[in-house]
Amino acid sequence: MEKEKKFKNHERLSKRFGQGLIRLCIYGAILIAGEVFFYTLSKIGRLIPVIKYLFAFNWRVDEALQLNHIWDLPIYTFYGQASLYMFFVYGLICVLGLEPAYRWMKKKDVPYLIRGILYMIIILVMEWALGWILYWATGLKIWYYDDWGSFPIFTSFAIAPIWYICGLISEIMINVFDISNNTKLSLYVLAAFDGEKCKNSDKIADKNINKFIINKDFPDSWLCHTNKKLFDDVDVPFSPELKNSIQLCDEVWYIPGNHDMGITQNDLNAIVSENGKTMILFRLNPTWREGKEGKEGRKEGRKEGHLVGRTRRKISSEEKLKMVMTISFRKGTPLAR
Repeated sequence: MEKEKKFKNHERLSKRFGQGLIRLCIYGAILIAGEVFFYTLSKIGRLIPVIKYLFAFNWRVDEALQLNHIWDLPIYTFYGQASLYMFFVYGLICVLGLEPAYRWMKKKDVPYLIRGILYMIIILVMEWALGWILYWATGLKIWYYDDWGSFPIFTSFAIAPIWYICGLISEIMINVFDISNNTKLSLYVLAAFDGEKCKNSDKIADKNINKFIINKDFPDSWLCHTNKKLFDDVDVPFSPELKNSIQLCDEVWYIPGNHDMGITQNDLNAIVSENGKTMILFRLNPTWREGKEGKEGRKEGRKEGHLVGRTRRKISSEEKLKMVMTISFRKGTPLAR
């Protein structure tokens, strides 16, 4: 049992490392392109009154490389440059610095402007540290600053306003990854709802969300261990993702599917006894008949939520979420057991 637990922890760690590496590569690729563009942007910015103070830094590379003449090229050439080392520099700053800071501050509801200050500090510190590491490794200044705010050499207070803005912009990129993860969960009909917002694990979109809906065929879910049958072994642990999601919400509801139509409240009480809050059995309409047409031509499908499960294959994820939300959270109508 102990060996199996260690293997599972190692497996999760390997998966997280792989996901982090993919994000690092995406950040690095996008931001290297951004650095090439930044040369032209800086030249243009220095020609605009007031805005020019944002670009008062003097960003250069080691003189031995003979590349600093790029600042003298006309704007219309749209020339820029970047070292491939920056691929890893930008990736590490985002994955190890900005991502953890963003998610922590979102949980704490840190104001937007204050978040920007912390991002700025993180970028300045990591830029300085990584600059020195590359200098010790290569003997070259892959970048350095030669202006009034340089501190010391590999970062500068003169560029701090730019890093403040870039830090806030980075939230958009981080949200793209989080939305992707939320969409993945949504495709398995596992999400918490409040309007059109959802949260899972430590990725929070709205602190006011308090109801968590698990829809259909929980034993078949990817969140359960593949070598376990949930109701044959009530002590099987929930996956960390599901457990964390359940613990975040005040109420947890379960809509049965066609594979577990006979599930009772006692079954739900048993399987969550060691895993967190009790799930509440949610039955939409126990009188639905399988494969029959209802009044006014309405397809009723199988009872207890199977209609939702069947229909979801034919509509978009966003429409599906709205449909489940409508069934579960009609204004003024409490959820019925």
